Amino acid sequence: MLIHFLSFIYKIYSFFIYYSLSSGVTFISFFTQDYLMEMPHLRRARRSFIFNYLIGFGLLAYLFFSDAILILPPELTVFFIILISVFFIEPEFILSYSSYQLKQDNISEVRGYLSKRENTIPYSSISNVVIQKSIFGRILGFGDVRINSFSGENNVILKGIKTPERILSFLEGTIKK
Repeated sequence: MLIHFLSFIYKIYSFFIYYSLSSGVTFISFFTQDYLMEMPHLRRARRSFIFNYLIGFGLLAYLFFSDAILILPPELTVFFIILISVFFIEPEFILSYSSYQLKQDNISEVRGYLSKRENTIPYSSISNVVIQKSIFGRILGFGDVRINSFSGENNVILKGIKTPERILSFLEGTIKK
């Protein structure tokens, strides 16, 4: 059992060594301040869907704890179950629909399920960066990052990003260079 565990640890270690040598990204630099340069994708934070989860759990609690299953007609019970599943499945579709990439010389937004559309802004053409947070975003630590270009056409909005201040400071540091 111990031998299997040690061989598993060795495989993980060799994977990180191989990855760091093949891609030019060192494993140690991932944990430093400039880890955003190596981060392949940024996604929307699950905590930005807090209302979906609260409504879904509220409907679920109503359905099961108030004897509504016994009182309501079967068609309405099925409707409630479908509605509850929509509140839990919708965030997964939105999370898989778009991702954001911070690269060496540009930032890009990739959208789509089957056919992907990519909107790219070079760091040299960024005019300003704005953070927008709601009250719940301030409490839970997520927000939107709006990146405007000089042309005004290629604007990228990073929606529901966890710790948007870190992205803002990274972009400000990159733009000043």
